[in-house]
Amino acid sequence: MQRYRVSAAAVLLCLASGCSTFSETFADRPHAASLTYIGTRVDVAVIGAAGDESAGMLRLFWPFALLDLPLSLTADTLLLPYTLYQDTASKRPASDRNRH
Repeated sequence: MQRYRVSAAAVLLCLASGCSTFSETFADRPHAASLTYIGTRVDVAVIGAAGDESAGMLRLFWPFALLDLPLSLTADTLLLPYTLYQDTASKRPASDRNRH
């Protein structure tokens, strides 16, 4: 019974925190130059940091990233037209962006 409670708490905590896709795609300052599949890339990076001794506290979050990975992959795919547009719009010169 105790194991069930811990698992349920971990799942609820993961769902309450929001998925990586939305937290990175709509952030004021995203952590990467490209928004394309950013949530999936963040989850993979967190999972990869699980074995890295220098990752510090980040190593504790790999189970949540593992649970979030399929959700982020789905959300990233649904948001692909938006993220591609944002990536191309951010690479255009400022003079071109002001014309529209």
